[in-house]
Amino acid sequence: MLLHPPVGVEGIARYANSVSRRTALPLSTEGGIGGLLGHALSAVNEDLPCRGVARTYLSDALTALLLAAFADTTPEQVPVATGLVDRIRAYALAHLGDSQLDAERVARRHRISVRHPHALFKGSDLPFAVWVRHERLLRIRRDLLDPASSDVSTAAIAARWGVHAPEHLGRALKREFGETVSDLRRR
Repeated sequence: MLLHPPVGVEGIARYANSVSRRTALPLSTEGGIGGLLGHALSAVNEDLPCRGVARTYLSDALTALLLAAFADTTPEQVPVATGLVDRIRAYALAHLGDSQLDAERVARRHRISVRHPHALFKGSDLPFAVWVRHERLLRIRRDLLDPASSDVSTAAIAARWGVHAPEHLGRALKREFGETVSDLRRR
């Protein structure tokens, strides 16, 4: 029994505003990310055969596909700041494992000033750096709960998500989710 909602459910809730702004926009399913998303969503139904951690991974994948479909634009095509925020989120989610992921790297990638990502995220729930940290902790937590990762060290799991100094990981997880690494491993 899961005591916390799966990462995917939290992910969907976190991006509800971003997705809701685009519900009236057409999304081509003829190819590319839109085609992949259309195929994936048409295959999902209430009788989905996976449960537990597998369902969490599937929710994460579908959320990432949805965000990628909405963020699949070039800098010249972004009509408003929210489009840029979505593209930055999609980029950051795709590069969470890179310990060098920061506002400077994001700014270079999107051809904007270093202060711009911070300004764009000012209106959201979490500042950019805090959001990246939270996303990494969500994935670390998910992997620690996954029985398939029981033989993988905590340091290796943390490094997979761009955290190469795991000595403070227990406190960070406790602060974020109310559970330490030991608590998660025991579950």
